[in-house]
Amino acid sequence: MSQGMAQRGASSGPMPGSAGVWLPVAPEGLHVRRWGQECLVFHEPSGETHLLSPLAALLFQGLIAGGGPEMAMVDGALRALDCAGDGELEALARQTLAHLAKIGLARYCAR
Repeated sequence: MSQGMAQRGASSGPMPGSAGVWLPVAPEGLHVRRWGQECLVFHEPSGETHLLSPLAALLFQGLIAGGGPEMAMVDGALRALDCAGDGELEALARQTLAHLAKIGLARYCAR
């Protein structure tokens, strides 16, 4: 089980100044359970289960809702945590999006 933050088959992530977007993976084969602020995701295609932290769960929720530009995804998650403007958490959120892609729960699409 992968624990914590949570890009398999995706690019290595956005480049500074890029105009790409973060997108969800196909919902088929995703089984999601929420407990409080945490989220457990079973990814049927890989056979892996991932426990997402509250930050990763909020980013994943944004992906499932359709994804979007990185800054919008990060800002939305930090506002939900009442941590907007926290530079350290912003950097962690960006790393978390990349990790979600690494484990196959998100993908980055350059425009």
